[in-house]
Amino acid sequence: MLTGQHGMTIDNLVQATVVIADGSTLTANESTNSDLFWGLRGGGPNFGCVTEFVFKLHPQRREVFAGPLIFPPNRFAEVIAVAEEWYTNIIETEAVTIVTTNRGQTGEPVIVVTLFFNGEEDEAKHRFKKFFDLGPIMSMAGMIPYEKLNALQNENNNVGANYKISVYPRPSLTPEVATKVFEKLIETGSARDDIRIVLIWDYIDLRKLSSVAPDATAFTMRLPRPLIVMIINWVGDSDELKVDALNRLEQVRSFTEQALAPAFDKIGGKTEFDTGNGNGETGDPQSEASARALYGPNYPRLQQLKKKYDPHMVFKSWYPIIPAA
Repeated sequence: MLTGQHGMTIDNLVQATVVIADGSTLTANESTNSDLFWGLRGGGPNFGCVTEFVFKLHPQRREVFAGPLIFPPNRFAEVIAVAEEWYTNIIETEAVTIVTTNRGQTGEPVIVVTLFFNGEEDEAKHRFKKFFDLGPIMSMAGMIPYEKLNALQNENNNVGANYKISVYPRPSLTPEVATKVFEKLIETGSARDDIRIVLIWDYIDLRKLSSVAPDATAFTMRLPRPLIVMIINWVGDSDELKVDALNRLEQVRSFTEQALAPAFDKIGGKTEFDTGNGNGETGDPQSEASARALYGPNYPRLQQLKKKYDPHMVFKSWYPIIPAA
């Protein structure tokens, strides 16, 4: 929720201590082993084991305004319309996430709009007035200690279930398109009683994040493009249940991609930075083709680093980079 003010976590990394493949311990920062420091910020677990991170610190107020507003599923078009309008004037100290699911705590589809404002309650209520004016069936937003912010969704986590996450970048939305995606989620997830599909529609100020050039760090996805985070969880460990669940998530992802295609076409289509390591998932995490797609235009430079720091591919557990010849 602090991305609008401070950018990404890697943008606040000052230094790392790394044990590389030959057993050496290196310090990496902007002036010492700066090439390794570049690669660590987005290059995955390809260069060594980090034993220490040093981060910038920022002042943070003790209390923030945050919490959920609950809406029934038939209000989704209105919620999205308000969110899209609000997002055009977003400021760095605020954010909204809209969670849609086929199975909420009552077992029925629900919409949960979580508000965040890094400031006082009166100003927050003014900034979020149009969300409150929609008349949520329940409002639990208020001033809370900052450290409680990351625990707001804990009670919604199905402990012991299996999870799979997929992420898709999105352009601006129309209520009609968003509603079709939500309806597809409900249809796909409701066929099995043990399945819950969640779509999280992010509304975060991305200007700080996108002000960093795509080649400034190994992380390439620096577009001011919000995401749809897709999560499926299911109970049971059989291969049959797993295959079925993953197929259902892919159905929702494919439908979403098709539904958003016209909006992308209006802005000239996707760029090479619309896919990649910001997506959290690109194909088979053990294949070279997937690694190339994940790291995008920065892959050749990462190959040179791999040749220097791990030529024998000791570190290859996730999207392994093939060393340069």
